[in-house]
Amino acid sequence: MNSLLKSLLLLSLFAVTGLAAPAAKPEPRPELLPIQDAPGLPRVLLIGDTVSIGYTLPVRKRLEGKANVHRVLRNCGPSQLGAESVAEWLGPEPWDVVHFNFGASDLMLGKDGEPVVTPERYAVNLRIIVAKIRAHSPRARLVFATTTPVPETLGNSQIHFAVKDADACAAAARKVMDDAGVRVNDLHALVMPRLKELQIPGNIHFRAPGWDLMGEQTAKEIAAALKDPPPAVAPVAKGEGLRVFTCGHSFHVWVVPLLSEMAFFAGITDHVVAGRSSIGGSTVMKHWDVPEEKNLAKQALRAGKVDVLTLSPIWLPEEGIEKFAALAFEHNKSVRVTVQEYWLPNDEYNPVYPLDTRKKVDHNATTIPALRKAQDQYDHDIDEHCRGINKKLGKKVIVTVPCGQAVLALREKIIAGEVPALKTQTELFRDNWGHPTVPVQVLAAYCHFAVIYRRTPLGLPLPTAFAKNPAWDEKLNHLLQELAWDAVTKHPLSGMQAKAGTK
Repeated sequence: MNSLLKSLLLLSLFAVTGLAAPAAKPEPRPELLPIQDAPGLPRVLLIGDTVSIGYTLPVRKRLEGKANVHRVLRNCGPSQLGAESVAEWLGPEPWDVVHFNFGASDLMLGKDGEPVVTPERYAVNLRIIVAKIRAHSPRARLVFATTTPVPETLGNSQIHFAVKDADACAAAARKVMDDAGVRVNDLHALVMPRLKELQIPGNIHFRAPGWDLMGEQTAKEIAAALKDPPPAVAPVAKGEGLRVFTCGHSFHVWVVPLLSEMAFFAGITDHVVAGRSSIGGSTVMKHWDVPEEKNLAKQALRAGKVDVLTLSPIWLPEEGIEKFAALAFEHNKSVRVTVQEYWLPNDEYNPVYPLDTRKKVDHNATTIPALRKAQDQYDHDIDEHCRGINKKLGKKVIVTVPCGQAVLALREKIIAGEVPALKTQTELFRDNWGHPTVPVQVLAAYCHFAVIYRRTPLGLPLPTAFAKNPAWDEKLNHLLQELAWDAVTKHPLSGMQAKAGTK
């Protein structure tokens, strides 16, 4: 995630984009300022990346007196951010038209040379975005703008794009919109014949005539959408979605997109990512000690905007768990705090911080009985610590998520030759320390899903992350779901004992 945020920050440096360059204290850009509604006019919202920022004013000018054209007051980045944040961006009032685009930021390459978002994940994100917009504004007409061309490299920067995936992402987006009955504004086809004239070389952005041309077509599409009959309003089911804030390190923060996807696949379209605090190698106290003005976790908890707070301690002692639990409970008496009990770094329970990141470990040589003894002791210590806090609070606020037990069960299955997709324990980890590969991430996310939503993950479809490896098939997915559910329903502090045996 850090590389993604870095890329997005670089992308917003207007000096290289062809947009207005900021001074030392830049004046607010008019595209990113809120507007006041003119009474009696329909309400239109633009959602999108910096390309959409570029054509905002031309759209607003052409629809002046015909519609109130708002936009999200930021660069909306990749579709993953959209899937997590669109419910918040939509605000409290319904919309008549929502025009949205995601794509350019999804094609960025990370440090590993892989796209930030795969075409498969991109499609799921778009489906989540469409579902959340419709849940918020069921009578809104939706318009999706296709992604305009991206270069191999952004100027002289280190930002590169997976141009080879552009067609696959475009096809995936088109299918999602066709299936959902969403109008498409084909900006890609509009600019392609005049690309050399309109687009800044080595950039995703455009010269003034390009912004104006896209603004003209977008205004026409919005005007046409306003003439369409509103969709039929379906009965609104009682929402199951929870507002989940995550504080964690590299053994935990990746659960955020996986949990969002699992909730969506389970029909929970109003799941909300209330925020995240990501600090590498962190204790919980490091998240607590973030300066007040930057501490998004504390701000969200004090505002009562969190139903579930997920924490991922390393070793005890850990006073941060109690501090966060007390603050959360003070502002929401129904809040739950989950504490991740993870697989043991370096395959051992050696409670010394900071961890030994250079220790050589052969995961295939670790014996299961020794590992189980250490895992059981670690889980016991965390559980007892959390029970003590619950006793002080007078309520079972904290529950624990037995990810380590689920991973241990998977390792046993691998040793027994019962997992065709995984031949060795080493395939579960990226390094000696134990950073997880996709199968462990998915397994842990299923554990979190079960604890947070108090329901089985059995039957959920293949996660999009499995598209990276054809060996990660439905059989493996089902096994991970079974192992997660078994670990959670057997764990004494998961809050799931009443669910044991439920399938």
